[in-house]
Amino acid sequence: MTLPPTSFRFPWSCCHHRLAAAWALVLLTAVCGCVSDPFRAATLSTAAVMLPQETEVSTAAIIPAGEMPAAEASSAVVQASYESDILLEATAVDALLPDPDTDALTLNDCIRIAMRRQPRLQVELENVTRASLAGDISSAAFLPLVSAGYSVGEFGVNVGGIGIPIPGAPAAQGTYVPQQGFLPIGFDYNTTYVLTEARIQWLITDFGRRLGVHRQAGLAEEISRLKSARARQTVAHEVTLAYYELLRAESLFDIADGSVARLESELKTIRKLKQGGLLEKEKVLRAEVALSKALTLRDSAEAAQRIASGSLNLAMGTPQHQPTPVQGVATVPAVERDATDYLAEAVRSRREFAVARRTVAIADSSRQVAKLGFAPKVFANGFYFNFRADEPGGYVDVPLGFINLEWGVYEGGKRVAEIRRASSEVRSAMLQTEVLANTIAFQVNECYQQVVAAERSISRSAKPVEQTQETYRIVKARSREGDATAAEVFEAETAVTQAEQEYQNAIYDYLLALARLEYATGADIGCHALTADPLALPVNEVVGGPATPRENPSERLPPPAAIKTPPPALQEARDD
Repeated sequence: MTLPPTSFRFPWSCCHHRLAAAWALVLLTAVCGCVSDPFRAATLSTAAVMLPQETEVSTAAIIPAGEMPAAEASSAVVQASYESDILLEATAVDALLPDPDTDALTLNDCIRIAMRRQPRLQVELENVTRASLAGDISSAAFLPLVSAGYSVGEFGVNVGGIGIPIPGAPAAQGTYVPQQGFLPIGFDYNTTYVLTEARIQWLITDFGRRLGVHRQAGLAEEISRLKSARARQTVAHEVTLAYYELLRAESLFDIADGSVARLESELKTIRKLKQGGLLEKEKVLRAEVALSKALTLRDSAEAAQRIASGSLNLAMGTPQHQPTPVQGVATVPAVERDATDYLAEAVRSRREFAVARRTVAIADSSRQVAKLGFAPKVFANGFYFNFRADEPGGYVDVPLGFINLEWGVYEGGKRVAEIRRASSEVRSAMLQTEVLANTIAFQVNECYQQVVAAERSISRSAKPVEQTQETYRIVKARSREGDATAAEVFEAETAVTQAEQEYQNAIYDYLLALARLEYATGADIGCHALTADPLALPVNEVVGGPATPRENPSERLPPPAAIKTPPPALQEARDD
C-alpha cells in the first residue's frame, strides 16, 4: 500500500534534528557493515560443484564472491552448472521412440531415452531445486528485515463519574486507567485518525554464525547435485543390465526355438518310419516326450524374453506395452587393467566420496556454528511512528534509531550440549567415510573378480559347443544309415541345446559383470569405454554374441587390491 505523502513528514525541530541524525547513523552503520562483509552483498556464490571426475575437494572451495578472482569465479559458475545442465537437457520428453518394425535400439539409444523419460531423474532435479532455494533462504540472513503498517480509524474518549484528585493538580478530578494514566473527569473527545508505523532491523554481525549456516546450505546443494549425477549413472546402469538381460533372453529363446524345430523335423521322420512299420510305438512316444520338453523350455524362454522387455521399458521409463527391439552385441570389451587401477578410478569418480567429504564439512561447520553460540549479536534497529488526528489536526511523529547488543549469558547448558552433539556428528561422519571407502573397495574387488571369472568362462564354454555340434552331426549321419537310435539323436540334440545356452549365458554374464564393474568405479556407463583393446570376436549368427573368445593364460584369479582415499579436510568457520 502506498503511504500518504504526509505520513513521513518530519517537523524539523531541534529535537527532530537529533532523532533524524540518529536514524541516519543507524543506516550508515548498517551499510558500512554490509560493505565490509562480502557475504552481505546481494549476490552470494559458492565456488565448488563437482565435475564428473574430481580428485580432492575440501570446504576451502567455498569462497565468498568478493574474495574470488574473476577467472576462478567464472570457472566456478561453469562447474556449478555442469551437472544441472545435463539433467535439464534430459528433461525434454522424447515422444518419438524407434519404430519396432524397422529400427533396433542400441545400448546408447536406450540410455538416451531413459535420460529423457525416466521420472526418477525429474525427482532429482526437484531435489536440486529445493537445495538451491535453501541457499537463497540462508543468504536472506545477511539482508535487513523491513516491515510497515498503516491503519485508518475512529476513536472516542468520554470520561465521567466521580473522580479522584490528580497528582500535581489538586483542583482537578480524574480517573486512573491501568497502564494508561489519569484522564480528567468531563473529557469527551471523538475523532478519526491515520496511524503509520515502519520498522527496520539489520543484523550487523553475529561473529560467523550465519556465515556457517550459509556454507552448510551451499554444501547441501553440492551434495544434491552430486546425488543427482549418481542417480543419472544409476539409471544408465539399470538400463544396461536390462538391455543385456533382454539380449540373453532373446538368445536363449532362439536356441530353444531352434531345438524345437529340429525335434519337430525328427518327429516327422520317426512317424513316417512308424507308418511303414520300421519303428515301434515306443520310439514315437520318446520323440514326442522330447519335443514336449523342448516346447516347455521354449515357452519359459519366451516368457523370460517378455519379462526382460518389460524390465527394459521400466528402466527407460517407457510404457510396458512399448515394443523394444534391440541390437545384438558384435564385440565384447576386454579387461586389460588390474583391480588397483579400477580402485583408483573409483576414488576419482565415485560421487559418494565427494558426498562424504561434504557431509564431514557440514558437520564441522555445525560444530563451528555451535561454538559461536557463545558470541553476541549486534543489531541496527530503526522505528518510525506517525499518528494524525483529524480534529483539531494534531499529530505525533516519533522517528527512532539505535544499535543494540544481545548476548545470552546463561541458557542452562544448551550451548555446551549443542557443541558436544556437533562434535559427535563430525566423528560419526568421519567414521562413515571410512565405512564407505571399505564398502566401495569391496564392491570394486567383487565386480573385478566376477569379470575375470566370467571372461575365462566364455572360452571354456565355447569348446563344449563345438564338441556337441560335431557329435550331433555324426549321430545324425549314423541315423540316416540306420546305425544310431532315436535316443542317441535326442541326447545329442539336448547336449547341443545345453552347450549353446551355457555359452550364451557365459557371454552375457561377462557383459553384466563388466557393467557392474563400470558402475562400481563411478564411470559413465558404456562398457566399451573400459578398455581400448576389445575382444574382437566374430558375431554368432543366432544371437549376435562372440563365438571364439581369447584364452587367458593365467590359471588363478588375481588377489584383491586395497583402496587409497585421502582424508576429508576440515575448515574453521571464519568470522564475518
